[in-house]
Amino acid sequence: MAETIFIKKPTPEQMGQALAAAQALREGEDPDSMGHAFLYLFNRNKHLEEVYEHVYHYLHSGQASREHAMLVRAIERAEKAAHPHEDSPAVFPGA
Repeated sequence: MAETIFIKKPTPEQMGQALAAAQALREGEDPDSMGHAFLYLFNRNKHLEEVYEHVYHYLHSGQASREHAMLVRAIERAEKAAHPHEDSPAVFPGA
């Protein structure tokens, strides 16, 4: 089993620098796909953070129907971003 590594959250300035560096890699040569991977994970993380916020609100609202609907929409947006070439990804595939 892999060991968990704890890394401090970057400051907004550090994230800005990292995003600029990743974009520069993507515009030039990116032989190891580091820029591509960073930009993909950054965007995926934004969507998953939104899902996390909606889960938090849903659980703390007594599982209200409005918060549930907002959570489902956030999950759908995250799935759409993860699978942009699919027309309508299933929110809970296999369920």
